[in-house]
Amino acid sequence: MAGESAMVQMLPGDILENGVDGDGDGHVRLKTSAPDALALSGAKMLRHFGWRAGARGCQEVAVPRQI
Repeated sequence: MAGESAMVQMLPGDILENGVDGDGDGHVRLKTSAPDALALSGAKMLRHFGWRAGARGCQEVAVPRQI
């Protein structure tokens, strides 16, 4: 498999590292199970990459004027 797949567009390595069985059926099925994909696997991957609850989602930046 190459490229991203499933509801949260995870790479195969991310699925292996962060996939979670959210619906308790014994399998990580990110294409067909919303609890597996969204509630747990996606959230776990975001935490893995440094997301923190309550953190600002955007940051204001100043763009220089064109000369």
